[in-house]
Amino acid sequence: MQLEDQTDVNADEVSSPGVSPNGGRIWRSIWRTHFYAGIFAGPVMVWLALTGLVILYTGPLNSLIHGDLERVAIRPTTVSLESQVNAAREAMPSGTLESVTPPARPGWATVVAMTAFDGTERQVYVDPYTGRVTGEAHTGNDIIGFANRTHGSIVPRGWTVPMPTIAGLLGQGPTMQHIEVGEILVEVAAGWGLVLAASGLYLWWPRNAKGRRRFLPSFSKPGRARLRALHVTGGLVLSGFLVFSVVSGLPWASFWGTNWQALANTVTPNSASFWSDPTPTSKLPTVGDLTRSGVRVPWAASMDTIPGSTPTGAGSHPGHNHGASAMVGTSSSAAVQPVSIDDIVAAGRDEGVMPGATYTPPADVTSGGTTQYGSWVAINPWPSSFGQQGAVYFNQFTAKTIGRSTARQWGLLQQGTELGVQTHMGTEFGVWTRILMTGGCLLVIWSFITGFLMWNRRRRGGTGFPRRPMDVSVAKPVGIAAIVLAVIYPLWGLSFLLVLGLDHFVIQRRPRLSRLFGMTGGTRS
Repeated sequence: MQLEDQTDVNADEVSSPGVSPNGGRIWRSIWRTHFYAGIFAGPVMVWLALTGLVILYTGPLNSLIHGDLERVAIRPTTVSLESQVNAAREAMPSGTLESVTPPARPGWATVVAMTAFDGTERQVYVDPYTGRVTGEAHTGNDIIGFANRTHGSIVPRGWTVPMPTIAGLLGQGPTMQHIEVGEILVEVAAGWGLVLAASGLYLWWPRNAKGRRRFLPSFSKPGRARLRALHVTGGLVLSGFLVFSVVSGLPWASFWGTNWQALANTVTPNSASFWSDPTPTSKLPTVGDLTRSGVRVPWAASMDTIPGSTPTGAGSHPGHNHGASAMVGTSSSAAVQPVSIDDIVAAGRDEGVMPGATYTPPADVTSGGTTQYGSWVAINPWPSSFGQQGAVYFNQFTAKTIGRSTARQWGLLQQGTELGVQTHMGTEFGVWTRILMTGGCLLVIWSFITGFLMWNRRRRGGTGFPRRPMDVSVAKPVGIAAIVLAVIYPLWGLSFLLVLGLDHFVIQRRPRLSRLFGMTGGTRS
């Protein structure tokens, strides 16, 4: 059996039959790249798959964890939302109101998001029929919050490094921003995930097989060869899934996503059909800033400016705006009273805001005796399909619509990105998308397990690392592809240069490292 496994090992380290000697060297170099990309990216991909599965089923898990708080007895009448919010305030008198989410259907509680005095986020559940608080939950203190925190960062948050931004070059923001180290590592691993997909397809491509044999690997061989067949079978589908997941997931990354958004807003800006009042900004400059309070916003609208409200309602009318700001209220208008949240939600229903939408209160700021009044922002439930995403802004004194941001107002690049994001979240095409994304996550885990088992069947006493061909050849298409990938994903490009530098200046010049990483003992193909 050991001899059989050794034969399988050697079979994996030779080039595909029927190719030229130069092709054999290329094949071996790509196999070696595939192996090390699996080492770098594999564990991260598995972690993203596991946390992604949790996020994918946030709704059912929330009902399982907080079902006793969410579900209430249906009664003939409900109390006002204003009374429900007041009940939440009484339950947390030192807290700050962040958002209100009325129930999407009968029998569910209203969710009032609050920030406690210690800065932690809490969700207070209120029975809409009685106004009684059913309980509260510490947002992010459960498996769903843990998955959301660690899906984008694989090390403790708070460790940051300064990174340059395209927004600074385009005059849309600061030239440098602090990015968390964990998010950088995830972006780098995502780039290596693309390398895994491309190199895996190259290695799989059967050069001599005909007909169905081209796509159906043989499971008749024993030992490591059978594991390889199992690995290849899942890897064929996984390659496409990896490419889609990386491309559609990175827009949320702090470094790449922020730069892509700045570029998209320059090339295909969101609709600029502004309302007529030339006014200064509200306290919160963009919709994306609402995420700091736990509100999930559409990616395409996260750079939109939040408008403000005029105390008299002058100039407040239905319209579309993505860059204007609020009129300044003076001390003489201080007696004007805001409308109730019930009026705002009623206005939202008239504007077609979906049930279960989140309403964030206006943020006012006073400076030099002059007050800038913010607006209510209604954000449709997230995640949901591309066509259902969007935000509507309401004057806090009149409940009139100030502007809206939906797919119709987004630029072409924003629309394409948002479509990918919602598909990534498993919401765009209904249950079929969720099934597809679930299968992809499971395939990631399957491929990692079969890859590990193949390595574990290595020759006794060996490291199992692929040997480096003595004459390394890089095909021109491979080199061009690497350059293009490095330009699109610069953090991966930096990591690739780092790997090449370690290979040339460190590993090859130290015999022990050279033997460990398969630098010696290679044969000419």
